[in-house]
Amino acid sequence: IIEKVAAEMKLDVMSSSDDTRKWLEWVDKKLAVLLFPNITRSFGESYQAFGYISEVPSFSVPSKIANRMVGSLAMWLANGKLKKKY
Repeated sequence: IIEKVAAEMKLDVMSSSDDTRKWLEWVDKKLAVLLFPNITRSFGESYQAFGYISEVPSFSVPSKIANRMVGSLAMWLANGKLKKKY
């Protein structure tokens, strides 16, 4: 995940120190796998996680509602796939 984001941002994280590469690998393989399922166990928790959408000033009210609902649903459904994978 981190490597993909860094590539999109044109950052060369793979040429970083061994310690940096170790932590990036840990985040991808351990933290993300544990964190995501714990914030998306239920639709309500997914909805809570998307609460920040309400604070985005450039979104209209209908856009905020739609993004929060669709995003919450997508995260909650993705959690089921992750449970099967890990």
